[in-house]
Amino acid sequence: MSDLVWSKEGAIASDEGTPALRFAVLGPLRAWCGDKPVGLGPVRQQAVLAALLLNRNAVRTADELLGAIWGKEPPASGSNVVSVYLYRLRAAFRAAGATDEVIRRHGAGYQITASAYLDAAEFDSLVDRATAALAADRRVDAEAALISATALLDGEPLAGLPGGHAAAERQRLLDRGLTAWRQLADLWIRSGRHSAAIDALSALIAEHPYDEPSVALLMRARYGGGWVADALQDYRNLRDRMVRDLGVEPGHELRALHQAVLREDDVTIGLGERVAPPVRRGAGRVELPPDNVRLEGRADQISALTEHLSPRADGAPHLVAVDGIAGVGKSALVVYLAHRLRPAYPDGALFLDLHGHTAGRSPLGPADALGRLLRTIGVADRDVPDDVDERAAVWRAATADAQLLVVLDNAASAEQVRPLLPGGGGNRVLVTSRTRLVDLDVDHQVTLDALGEDAATALLSRLIGAARAEAEPDAVHDVVRACGGLPLALRIVAARMRSRPAWTFAHLASRLADGNRRLSELAVGDRSIEAAFALSYSRLPAAEQRIFRLLGEIPGIAPDQYCVAALADVAPPEAGHLLERVVDAGLLDVAAIDRYRLHDLATDYARRLAEAAPEPGALERVLDHYQRATRRTRVLLTGEPDPEPDDRGGFPFTDAESAADWLTGCRVTLLELVEHAARTGHPAAAGRITSAVVDPYTMRTWFSDARRMHECVLTAETDPRQTAPLWTSLANVHGMRGAYQQAWDCFEKALTGYRALDDAEGQTRALGGLGAAARSLGRHDEAAGYLTRALGVAEDLGYDRLRILMLSNLGMLHGQMRRHGVALEQLRAAAVLAAELDDPRMRTMTVCALGEQLCRVGATQEAGEVLAEALDLAQRTGDVLIRGFALTHLGTVAEQSGDLDTAIARHLAALDAVDADAVETTIEIRNHLGDAYLAAGRPSDARKQFLTSVELTESAPSPVARARALRGLARCGPQ
Repeated sequence: MSDLVWSKEGAIASDEGTPALRFAVLGPLRAWCGDKPVGLGPVRQQAVLAALLLNRNAVRTADELLGAIWGKEPPASGSNVVSVYLYRLRAAFRAAGATDEVIRRHGAGYQITASAYLDAAEFDSLVDRATAALAADRRVDAEAALISATALLDGEPLAGLPGGHAAAERQRLLDRGLTAWRQLADLWIRSGRHSAAIDALSALIAEHPYDEPSVALLMRARYGGGWVADALQDYRNLRDRMVRDLGVEPGHELRALHQAVLREDDVTIGLGERVAPPVRRGAGRVELPPDNVRLEGRADQISALTEHLSPRADGAPHLVAVDGIAGVGKSALVVYLAHRLRPAYPDGALFLDLHGHTAGRSPLGPADALGRLLRTIGVADRDVPDDVDERAAVWRAATADAQLLVVLDNAASAEQVRPLLPGGGGNRVLVTSRTRLVDLDVDHQVTLDALGEDAATALLSRLIGAARAEAEPDAVHDVVRACGGLPLALRIVAARMRSRPAWTFAHLASRLADGNRRLSELAVGDRSIEAAFALSYSRLPAAEQRIFRLLGEIPGIAPDQYCVAALADVAPPEAGHLLERVVDAGLLDVAAIDRYRLHDLATDYARRLAEAAPEPGALERVLDHYQRATRRTRVLLTGEPDPEPDDRGGFPFTDAESAADWLTGCRVTLLELVEHAARTGHPAAAGRITSAVVDPYTMRTWFSDARRMHECVLTAETDPRQTAPLWTSLANVHGMRGAYQQAWDCFEKALTGYRALDDAEGQTRALGGLGAAARSLGRHDEAAGYLTRALGVAEDLGYDRLRILMLSNLGMLHGQMRRHGVALEQLRAAAVLAAELDDPRMRTMTVCALGEQLCRVGATQEAGEVLAEALDLAQRTGDVLIRGFALTHLGTVAEQSGDLDTAIARHLAALDAVDADAVETTIEIRNHLGDAYLAAGRPSDARKQFLTSVELTESAPSPVARARALRGLARCGPQ
């Protein structure tokens, strides 16, 4: 592996563009290839990797690795188990994208590649650099190196790994990390940053409660900062622990330090220089909650919030606001951030809970909040005015020249926050709120979303323990999804699992699977998801409460203001205004421009409210809105007339382009709505929406969604007047995706339904469909019979669109049977009829089919002109499927003209144009591309295309396409 290229965030790529390999051992053992995590397997397998990593310059034999992990009691399988572990590790690195061999064999042993990044090596280098800088009295350089080194520490090194080697390395790294923290704290004490040192040392002593040098440093920091009583208490706490737990007294140096503090002498005991007797003052206090929460998945937000740290030029405090839904982790993020910013603010770090959304408490008023802040910075009670404006003025004056960090947590509104802003540009304020503080002048605002699946899984694993989580990965995945990535929900889940050791994740996942009881399950002690939502909901005005409650009638969809206008029976502008108010209250997210979504758990809460206070007709109004909107979309995108013209309007689109954008944005919503309507006793409305979108969906190759919508409606509906057309359109969906036998089965069900209804046009359509399916299945005589019969009926009864479809299918059938003259005659007739009918979609289909047939007979020039017209029509109508066909046939035109580069480029463009679900189209394009590669003398590339086509025909059997792919494969010659 070549040298690595590094960014601020770590290794991203080698200088040759290959994924960079990174290892972390200063915490749990982890590895990444680029930004992709590598699955390292069970703990003993990880221990083998760690033994190689921490001896990168040495070759380790299998016996040495056995000894490092198992000591004197190796497994019966001996070195074989090491070989298995190394094989699995290599496979894991290759799966993550590593292009070089990560673990190399050297004679009888193994060695890790030397160019991979290791955080422990970086840590050792930084500590050595700091030691050299301290020796040369370069304190600034030493501090910078130590800050970078301690930032790499991520908990217990090699956490959970077994074996004597891991234990020894763990202790070495712990000792060196402890020393680095002591050196950094000593530097901060020397430079007067006592509060920063106190923060660091308090956390250190919590992990190492008997470490006398760390306690000595903490006492020096307290003493230097003016907190003499606290320094003496630190000594008493350590002495009590040592006597109680170890039966010994503190050492001579610490006892001497204790006496010096009692006498208020110069303090010389510890790592650094003398600390003069303290100056008594009220400022400099640190009131931040403990920094004991590990964050997952918030790197981008932390980076954004720390990007601009310089004071504002206008002298105002730097203001950062973090908002988001209840339980998303706002306070945890801000406290984490405050601890890391703390060293830059020598006058203190204050924390104030404003109780904007605290159950059983009213929000803290500005007067009370200002009183607490003033007393915290040392203003005597007698000097605190009664008037709130006067208090704000005193607060601003007292902080005008300060460098103060203020955390205002859980704010209710901008009005509550504004009087609490300190004076002076050297101060920084971090505000959290469920409400979006849109009328507060902020330098940076971040709205927290729920955690992604990987980050949520990592958080739950950390909270519950990796071993327990790794034992049930699928069930953990289900639990994480049920929690919707909400950190509070994950912490509640972890607490319940810790208190119930007999429970499995599978059991918990089954309890959370029921949306009606999920909120009840997500409660433990005084933590409750439902209570958090209820408090936010209770603060909404009545009109906004109604909007939120009504959203429970349509769970799972992402509505726009037009949908909500129908839902609430109000005008769209009013609906939009109310939705934005609910967004600002932190109960609703903006999914896209003018489109909204509820978090999954908020959806459960809204549905519960809707069930408790149902509003008759709400769902019916929404279904009516989407039936009208989808019909109008179909008219604009296909050119077909609307069977039920409606001039009421109320749609967010006016032409084909905006209708296509709306349909794309509504894709998930329409699927969720159709499934919900079918489940809740509205299958007819669900069927009408499905029928309206099926043509636009198939034009865009959204076959999976179209299929799901049909299937859920057909499961709920029994009326043949509804089911027969749906069986027909579902058959067309199957046919277009290459599932011809499924298409045949659906056409047969449609024919049965139409016969029961005595519907001649429907029967003709089903007969023609059976003919098209038989053609694709290679049953040519059967296809000819069905298609000819359907054509005759269509001509007799004047069904123009069916005539065009039957002529097109007969033309394609005769082309497959090499009856090229008849094929061209029928396809030209179909194209003429489609032009006369002024139906853009029919015109597109027939022109493309005619162009394909012209290619077959070698009419290259005319084929090029016809296919260019088909491509233009497809692009104007947004027909992705026909665009793919037209592009690949234009590639054949180029090939017939001798321009092989253009031919290959067009086939590749066609392949990019269509969705992978369009199996039939994909097979045809790959077959054409294979022909072009063969003509260009590239048989190996051709073989790949034909092999892929053969594989695709196994899942979507088409004898015609399969035979063609196999013939192409044979032409490629021996491999």
